[in-house]
Parts: sequence; C-alpha cells; structure tokens
Amino acid sequence: HATQRSLGSWVGSAVVHMGDSNVPNALMFIDKYAAIERILNPLLAVLDQLLNVRSHGAQLSAYIAMRWGNATAAVKHVLCDFFKYAFDGSGADN
Repeated sequence: HATQRSLGSWVGSAVVHMGDSNVPNALMFIDKYAAIERILNPLLAVLDQLLNVRSHGAQLSAYIAMRWGNATAAVKHVLCDFFKYAFDGSGADN
C-alpha cells in the first residue's frame, strides 16, 4: 500500500492476478486463489515422498538412484519440470 499512498490515486486492481488479465466476478477471483492449494498440495506430497524414499523399499530407492542419482536430484528434476510448465500460460483462458 506504500506505492498507492505515494501516488495519491490508484487506477485498477490492487492485487496480482494469477495468469489472466481479467476476473469476471468475485467468485471467480476467490476460486482462482483457492486453486493454489489444489495445485501445490500434490506437488508437495510428491516431494515429501521422494525425500522419504528409503521408507518405500529397496526397489524404489534403487530406481531413483539409477535414474537421478539420489532423492535430492529427483526433487530438483520435479521442481524444474513444475516451474517450466506450470506457469507457461498454456492453461490461461485469455
């Protein structure tokens, strides 16, 4: 709000929208921000499971070691793919 106060007047939205240039109504606005949890929770679950891979058995541990070297490298690979494709605008409807 410091920028708004320093300018004296403000035109437009005071919040950042997720991926599109307009929000048709308040319910759409609320739904967009409620979706963040639905997007991130599965990602966080995968990352947690990768970091606790030893508890899932020798075969999975061996696969991760063979494919990525270790669980940390696998986590980095998942995050790289997520940030490469999650925000590329391909799902935007504007």
